[in-house]
Amino acid sequence: IWKNTTPISGKWGDGFSIRWTGFLVPPRSGCYQLAVNGFSSYDLFLDNEVVVSFDDIHHPRIKSKEIELEAGRLYEIRLDYASRYLDPQIQLLWAYCDDDYLTEALEAAEKAEVIIAAMGLSPNQEGEEMPVDVQGFFGGDRTDITLPAPQEKLLKELYALGKPMVLVLLSGSALAVNWADEHVPAILEAWYPGEAGGEALADVIFGDYNPAGRLPVTFYRSLEDLPPFE
Repeated sequence: IWKNTTPISGKWGDGFSIRWTGFLVPPRSGCYQLAVNGFSSYDLFLDNEVVVSFDDIHHPRIKSKEIELEAGRLYEIRLDYASRYLDPQIQLLWAYCDDDYLTEALEAAEKAEVIIAAMGLSPNQEGEEMPVDVQGFFGGDRTDITLPAPQEKLLKELYALGKPMVLVLLSGSALAVNWADEHVPAILEAWYPGEAGGEALADVIFGDYNPAGRLPVTFYRSLEDLPPFE
């Protein structure tokens, strides 16, 4: 994300294009999800075949596709990007389709002395007129204020391990974390902390900085407690 500038010095953030080329070598055979998150226009190619395309004048969007890839094979990859507006941004993503992240997280937690669980939302989910199709959201507006169900499930399984735990919440708005409030010893609301957020969180968690503990907004326990407004 370049924010009103470009990778090339001396130009503003609108009216430029970039082409990245390279190779993708899968470590194992199987289903992969290739995705791009960006704004305002991009095309992703694999062996000169279009994987995903996007062009919009409003908001960034993630476009993805599942593809079968062969381990050790050299795939030619190309990403064409164009920015015609302010706030240019682009990100290439890829992952296995069948990764069991829950099992992986629990196995890592079992080996840890202290569990730091970073959970919450994403700027790609919440925001005005966001083109998202996720439970708990409607066009970027939230229809549910609870922690997403898969994260709540993981949080409870992590807690059941009986180890010291810190819950770090990442969000741009308040979350109802009633179960965590009753069970997790420490909850730290980090919002969307930016590039130096990890250093700031480390200072708090290791006791080098003591936050004031005041919240700028009300954290409601349920939608029933949230007064209607326009």
